[in-house]
Amino acid sequence: MDDGASVYVAAALDPCVDPDSGPAEGEGEGEGEGEGEGEGEGTVGNEYHMGDWHGSPDNRIDLTELLRLIQFYNSGGYRCAAGGEASDEGFMPGAQEGPHACGPHSADYNPQDWTIGLSELLRVIQFYNSGGYHRCVEGEDGFCPGPAPVG
Repeated sequence: MDDGASVYVAAALDPCVDPDSGPAEGEGEGEGEGEGEGEGEGTVGNEYHMGDWHGSPDNRIDLTELLRLIQFYNSGGYRCAAGGEASDEGFMPGAQEGPHACGPHSADYNPQDWTIGLSELLRVIQFYNSGGYHRCVEGEDGFCPGPAPVG
């Protein structure tokens, strides 16, 4: 497992661990500092699921992306990243009182309540297990599992 993913594994297992605060002790010192900061924050766009942020959107949910959503599930909610907070997709774990300064995560749809519920998490796991997802109107969340049909 790469160093970046191991930080998210630790964060997914323990909601008190913040993967954006830096690498776990002894991992990745000096590697990739400053890479990608400020890129891709907020919404990814209508074609892509907001959980598809690692690297660039590719219609696949990878392990790092899945673990980030598990972290939101374990932390009891998520919130918009504030101005100085480093976040790959524009969100931070943990509930927020009051208004939110950004739109909700596309995994948060049933109901949209600033938490990732079990059924919502299982939906993203379905995308991970099926090797991808694509935009479709018949999907419960606007997406369907698997690669987009050709033709």
